[in-house]
Amino acid sequence: MMNDIAKKATADRFFKAFEKENLSRGLAGSYIGLTPPQVSYLFNEKYWGRLGQLYWDKLLAWANSGYSLREYPRHHPEAALQPKTVFRDPVADALWQQSVDNVAKEAKSDTEKEKIVPETVKSEPIIKIKPGVLEKRKEELAVKERRASRGEMVDMLIEEKESLRAKIDAIDVLLKHYIS
Repeated sequence: MMNDIAKKATADRFFKAFEKENLSRGLAGSYIGLTPPQVSYLFNEKYWGRLGQLYWDKLLAWANSGYSLREYPRHHPEAALQPKTVFRDPVADALWQQSVDNVAKEAKSDTEKEKIVPETVKSEPIIKIKPGVLEKRKEELAVKERRASRGEMVDMLIEEKESLRAKIDAIDVLLKHYIS
């Protein structure tokens, strides 16, 4: 179950994506399985309850996938809505079919490019480190990350208190000297 903060973050990510990709709300929603009214619910927090958990899960699945709205149906075809579910006029259906065909062509061309282009092996860069430097750094990090036990913390506080008391005594001596 998503809380309101998670819903807000997911809805904001959807808004930014469809604006960035210059899509209509209906088309952007159809790529991830939302109808235009359901997309409208996202714009007003009062109507988030009408969306239902299933559709929030669809939105979250897209957000966690890392794909753009246009790429998502290529990798998750089960998520996209069919045009008759989303649009009711023939012009919109034709536009939908054209966008689906374009996505299919892009997917086909991508797979052809992958076959043609030889796979390049990326090697890790070689970093030369002086002997002992890495071990010293690991020890420093371990000391920083290690939490002091209660006994160690008490000892540190007592030492700090004694140090402060000695400083206060020195200040008192100086004050007496300057006052008299």
